Amino acid sequence: MPFPSLENYKIQKKITTRLCYSLYDAIDKRDNKPVFLKILDQEYSGNQDTVANFTSGARIARMLNHPNIVKIYDSGEDQGHYFISSEPIEFEPLKALILEIFSLSFADLAKIFTNIAKSLTYAHLRGVVHGFLNPNNVYISSNSDIKIDDFGFNWFVPNILTGDLEESTYLAQYIAPEYYRSVEQADGRGDIYSVGVVLFEFLMGKTPFNQQNMAAIKEQHLAGEIPPVYYEELQLPVEFSEIIIKSINKFIEKRFQNSSEFVRSLEFLKEKYLVVPTPLEISEQQISMFEAQVKKNKSAGPPPPIPEGSMDMSPEMAMISYEPRGLKSIPKKFLNNGLIILALLAVIIFGKSFFFDTSGSDNLQNGFAQTSPDVTDLSRSNNIQGENPNSIA
Repeated sequence: MPFPSLENYKIQKKITTRLCYSLYDAIDKRDNKPVFLKILDQEYSGNQDTVANFTSGARIARMLNHPNIVKIYDSGEDQGHYFISSEPIEFEPLKALILEIFSLSFADLAKIFTNIAKSLTYAHLRGVVHGFLNPNNVYISSNSDIKIDDFGFNWFVPNILTGDLEESTYLAQYIAPEYYRSVEQADGRGDIYSVGVVLFEFLMGKTPFNQQNMAAIKEQHLAGEIPPVYYEELQLPVEFSEIIIKSINKFIEKRFQNSSEFVRSLEFLKEKYLVVPTPLEISEQQISMFEAQVKKNKSAGPPPPIPEGSMDMSPEMAMISYEPRGLKSIPKKFLNNGLIILALLAVIIFGKSFFFDTSGSDNLQNGFAQTSPDVTDLSRSNNIQGENPNSIA
């Protein structure tokens, strides 16, 4: 089938067919700039509502200017073809990284989904909702940079949910439950649900609700349980479960209420498990002072010899370790002064007892008498007889 003929674009090859358009690799003839070209399929171009949604969606997406969102260059009608031109995507679809066995590190996983959520935050703050985020419209580079495509096609979600093509069944696995109830109820929290489904798929190799027909998928979104994830086996923090459960909650009011909350939860885990110590910053002044000290030490000559048994120590530490313990380690000056003070105290105490206390001999006698219970009793009896004037001799 020949490529569509446009006045301002030269189509080089067809890349894929998606939703309601075909995607082409093309050149803008006006400046020879490579572009990706989305051209509305002919079966839809006769429907005025579809054409209006296609062109207005392009104008909305064109307002987004973010490094992680595919940039829209132009849109309109050319030779009867409705088109959207955008920057070419040189990244791989995120789907290429999803394997049956999880193989990414926690750091890479956190980086990817932090970037996705931050991109959604940017779009949501400008009133733009994606609607059907999935691994085929998120692209990733070798260093985990991402690009999100298909903003401006939220209006097409009802067509997906009522379609019976294989693509519709695939995309329905990522669409939030509120879209099944009423499209009017959907908002940015539906994108958070989609991110949670993609995150689950990254870990388990499949989406949580992967039935083969639209009715079964709808039932699972509305009433199904999220299958368990064994985080320890995947070498991931168990707190990851809270992020997934809160993202894929069926009740919109129990989900993360905005993508910034999702980002903060991921950032918390990154800070907790991926903290890298901040390198010590050394100023040029400190380096100069250190070099000057080294030169000073060299000019001072070799250090004193280190005593035996003190290997691997500085001279100062060796001297400390070599000094013997006990009284010899006390300076003689302090030792002599201490002995003199003790001698003076002894003279004062004992001198008072012998020279100034008249009962000193009795006290001394009592002191010696305490060595024998019999002598003590006799001494006490004599004292009583001597002190009592009425006692009988």
